[in-house]
Amino acid sequence: MSSTLEHYFPILEISDGCIVAKSGDYTVGYELIKPEIFTLSGAALDSFHQAWVRALALLSPHTLVHLQDWFTQASYQADAGKAQTSWLAHASEQFFHGRAYLEHRSYLFLTRETGQRKPKPALSSLLQRHLVPEECLDAAIIRDFLEQAGRFERMLTTSGLLQCRRLTEEELTGNEHHAGIIEQYCQLSGAGMTSGEQPVRAVRDISFRDGIHIGEYEGVLYTLADAAHLPVQCSSHIRYTPYSTERTAFTIGFATPLGPLLPYNHLCSQFIRIEDPTLATGKWEQKRRRLHSLSAHSRENGITRQAVDDHLDEAMTRQRQMVKAHCNVFAWTAHPEEIPAMRKEISAAIAQLGAHPHPETVCGPIIWYGGIPGNAGDLPVDQYFDTFAEQAACFILPETNYRSSDSPFGIRLGDRITGRPVHTDISDEPMRKGWTTNRNKFVLGGSGSGKSFFMNLLSRSYHEQAAHLLIVDMGNSYAGLCKQVNGRYFTCQEAAPIQFNPFVLPEGQTLDIEKRESIKTLLLALWKKEDEAF
Repeated sequence: MSSTLEHYFPILEISDGCIVAKSGDYTVGYELIKPEIFTLSGAALDSFHQAWVRALALLSPHTLVHLQDWFTQASYQADAGKAQTSWLAHASEQFFHGRAYLEHRSYLFLTRETGQRKPKPALSSLLQRHLVPEECLDAAIIRDFLEQAGRFERMLTTSGLLQCRRLTEEELTGNEHHAGIIEQYCQLSGAGMTSGEQPVRAVRDISFRDGIHIGEYEGVLYTLADAAHLPVQCSSHIRYTPYSTERTAFTIGFATPLGPLLPYNHLCSQFIRIEDPTLATGKWEQKRRRLHSLSAHSRENGITRQAVDDHLDEAMTRQRQMVKAHCNVFAWTAHPEEIPAMRKEISAAIAQLGAHPHPETVCGPIIWYGGIPGNAGDLPVDQYFDTFAEQAACFILPETNYRSSDSPFGIRLGDRITGRPVHTDISDEPMRKGWTTNRNKFVLGGSGSGKSFFMNLLSRSYHEQAAHLLIVDMGNSYAGLCKQVNGRYFTCQEAAPIQFNPFVLPEGQTLDIEKRESIKTLLLALWKKEDEAF
């Protein structure tokens, strides 16, 4: 028997740019702009991690942090206007047309739980003072939560590595032409987009029989919710072997293998629930006493009791913030034959973190339901693991895919992961952002590594953007390019040596100081020797 989603849908309305759930939870949403992959050093990744730890410390108990990172397959579309500029530009656009890559969108949802999600069985709704949780009717509580969200946002952006933008009501709900963020999650409307295309509306059936099925898409879900499946240790960054050497370590974010490096449509979700320190400590103390009484009957209980003692000592001595965390990766495809390879890739990525891959089957529908934006409070508490804010922040994805620069001036370079062309400004933007104080460049590489090819590309790109180029060519590497753009190429040959007349003065021009000084210098160089005075 089928049911409509409207009957079970947990969202009540969107009010003042906030998501209001039927349970009374209040949620604000943000879009996050993260640093590009392979651009952060180990120290920068540490700063990114510490910014999240400091931001989490600003949140009050009963607050939920829900992060969603969407990675959807898209294809590069040739720019017809750019292709008409020259034959080379046209050939380049046609070569890259249809190149597949992953489009990344990152969202942050802050939820304030009402604490009245489970009504008491003996209490009739007719005897309650309010049919909805009282917190929803208290303007002061809602105003305090919004101010707290603003402080959280400012703390994240102070690192300079992250940008936050508050989501509008239309972005959350969508309009008659494009799907909103909530609908994108429920209907996977953002899958299969081309570059620059907006998510379109799609009506798909949702089925949890034999897995998760949304229309023509079949999904697989892997979770990190059990302490037994977690890595032995975690950090803000890990070593990326393909770009590292024996002497130098190339670092990426700890959770980056679950994000930009997975080549499938997938959604990475992280949930962090802020605990009440008094209640959390009381629960851990109660558990410790229970294990202590049972330690005489089992050595395992004694070991577990010692672990609980260490946890409490860590929290008290170092003032650690106690939180509950949950992570999952949901991937989907319209081609069932890709499922085995997809499972293999996700398992390998999770194992790269030192964690145990756990495909979720029984609780998959519940986890998917709790992942609806604004409904993080419905994720069951048994799907969380207890940890500290420092460890929970390690599982937040710190990097995004390459993106084109907003600067109008630059060159096109290839994405390291997919080869997609990306517009990059290596002259003006680094100066504007304070990364460097000059525009000098130094190209270094072994024989055959592409130094001349890169400089030809840079020269052609700058020439097409009306730059004046003067090149000293030692091996005729730029003769073909000069001929292609109808430039002037001077070379010294035995039959036709380089000749010039410094005394030529075009008609209508006067001899300025610079020209006069250059002629004087030339005459002195030809007339006098190095040891002669003048």
